[in-house]
Amino acid sequence: MKVYFIPGLSGTALMFSKQLAVFGDQAEVLEHIEPLDDKESIYHYARRLAEGIDTSQPFILAGVSMGGILSIEMNKFLEPAHTILIASIQSSEELRPQLRRYHKMSIPKLIQPPVYNAFRKVAYPFIGLRFPKHHEDFYTMFMQHSDKMMRWGMNSVMGWKNTFFPYKLTRIHGSKDHVFPIQYINSNRIDLLIEGGTHFVNIENAEEVNEVIRQCMYKAQGAS
Repeated sequence: MKVYFIPGLSGTALMFSKQLAVFGDQAEVLEHIEPLDDKESIYHYARRLAEGIDTSQPFILAGVSMGGILSIEMNKFLEPAHTILIASIQSSEELRPQLRRYHKMSIPKLIQPPVYNAFRKVAYPFIGLRFPKHHEDFYTMFMQHSDKMMRWGMNSVMGWKNTFFPYKLTRIHGSKDHVFPIQYINSNRIDLLIEGGTHFVNIENAEEVNEVIRQCMYKAQGAS
């Protein structure tokens, strides 16, 4: 069964190097596409991104951060065998309160390119990367996204509203996630809480995350 991995806002296929190395041909990354404009809804964006999914065979969606949000949006028009949220949120209620305030103030729309460029260079502490060897990978991924994509993505995440929860859902979260702190997450809905895990648990705690993905694949195959 194929797993379609969806990166976070600043991510590319490089974000899933530890998963691609293990799952091989059973894994595929849905690379981000440019938003049509600042007003494109995240649902419409998800529909366009999902054009890369082969729906003739059972499949699993696995999204990190904003990729998790997109996987939930895809559940509204697709029927994946299972969905895995990694370091992500299930509703706007799990966002940091200040991020919701920033959206109401239209902060993402006001940020100019020089600010994004500066953020790319100092974002490591904010996102919680623990190991210097991952800093270069993050910077490489970050630089591949346009200012338009970053502005649209930040605004879409901060303003996301959702009341739909996929039935076949597994959630993985780190206790030290700085982007989506665990204190704002509904802990009753977390299937694997990785102690000390950051926003990049699928990279820094790959063995644990891969084992959960493997279990989800096994269960989904048995049910199909």
